[in-house]
Amino acid sequence: MARVDDGGSAQACGLRPGDLVVAIDGKTPRPSGLYAIAFLAAAEGSSVELRVERLGKTRLIDLVFRPGAVVSKTKRSL
Repeated sequence: MARVDDGGSAQACGLRPGDLVVAIDGKTPRPSGLYAIAFLAAAEGSSVELRVERLGKTRLIDLVFRPGAVVSKTKRSL
């Protein structure tokens, strides 16, 4: 399920809480979650295509990484 933070790139592109991401740039996300590293390291302005399922329908969403108001977590703050 998609996590959507207020002010973040996911919210800006139209992703909603409860959306199920079934593909990232045409590839199925793996259960390990290692794909998240690419999201955290993405350069501002770069993008990925997400295929999501919402309420039984599949849709494509272009996620463009942009600066947002989401507070980053660091090792020190954990």
